[in-house]
Amino acid sequence: MLNLTEGERYFFLKKRALAFDAEGREVFVGLSYEESERFHFLSDPARAFTQSEIEEFQRLDGLHKRAKQDSPTSAPESISKKVKVTVGHGAYALDVPSMQSMPPKDYLSYIENELFHFHHHGELHAVLGGYPVATTSDQVKSLISYLNKVAERMKNAGS
Repeated sequence: MLNLTEGERYFFLKKRALAFDAEGREVFVGLSYEESERFHFLSDPARAFTQSEIEEFQRLDGLHKRAKQDSPTSAPESISKKVKVTVGHGAYALDVPSMQSMPPKDYLSYIENELFHFHHHGELHAVLGGYPVATTSDQVKSLISYLNKVAERMKNAGS
């Protein structure tokens, strides 16, 4: 298995970006296992990369995109299974009492690892639906502005 978070795995499965190689190892469509590991490493938006790493990512991304375009529209049975969504601390979705008692540090981890996924193409996606939440920095600013208004309303409501 690739070293993906459950949120990343769910996102990539929804995008039909994952498959299995002849040895049964999880890979990105169109890439070998070794290339898949490197592609995932080079997809980390939090890292600073050298020019050669950027070029390597672009090469791997091109191979992956071409293979996805050439692949059948339906996912293979082995990757089309649904991801089980459980309720509880550290899971995909949380119930209200769990969220209310969650320390800020844990909530931040939940946001970063289970609620949103920053796609390597520079888009913010919701993990559970796989849909884009924001695709530009201006949209992120609008989202922040909206969330600040919601926070103020919650504060005024005593939450």
